Amino acid sequence: MESKASLDDMLEWLRGGSRTGGFNCIVAYDRAKTNAVLLQEYIERFTAGTYLEPINMDVPTSGKTRELTYDYILDAGRLSFENATIARSKARLTMHVIGGSQVSLEESDSGQLKVAGISIHRCPAGTAGVHGHRARGNRGADQRGWQDLPRPQ
Repeated sequence: MESKASLDDMLEWLRGGSRTGGFNCIVAYDRAKTNAVLLQEYIERFTAGTYLEPINMDVPTSGKTRELTYDYILDAGRLSFENATIARSKARLTMHVIGGSQVSLEESDSGQLKVAGISIHRCPAGTAGVHGHRARGNRGADQRGWQDLPRPQ
């Protein structure tokens, strides 16, 4: 079923059996409102010191090069739903780097490492695909909802 279905088409599709994981509901997210909620959650967690720890990684990019990240700090997540349909709910979560640095290293033919570049606040974005049809959700005692997001396959 495509996302531009008529009301009659949707009602017929829903008569075919449960497609909501046992919940009696249909969930639709307004992107602007969802992202406003994510921003507010980010502000609350960041000021309370309960947000993500800074990211430090050593990532080999080829046999002789690697990227080192130091204290990457991510901004508030943003969701987009460009390619979602009723049958395949999916979103893209994007978070920009707003702090930290990145060092590019190259190994010479003699085996010595040299710095090929240093970037501070280059603002790369991290993205992740969120597949709603595979995610399980619940509500906590504080009435905040959450989803357990499975790893992309």
